[in-house]
Amino acid sequence: MRLRCVDGGVPPDALQLEVRDEDGYLLGVGDLGWRAARLIAEADGQAPHRTPEALYEDRVRQNRLTNA
Repeated sequence: MRLRCVDGGVPPDALQLEVRDEDGYLLGVGDLGWRAARLIAEADGQAPHRTPEALYEDRVRQNRLTNA
């Protein structure tokens, strides 16, 4: 995914970018990050995120990041 972004002219400026709230609490880690745009991307395989529990945890993390 990173190389596709580079080839497409939008290379990320960070890999494994930690996102923290104002108190320093870790909200999540983006696989790719563009700090100036306040944008992160995830590049996850399907297998580890297939179970209902994993999907729930993914949504909780996504909501924390979106709300921040």
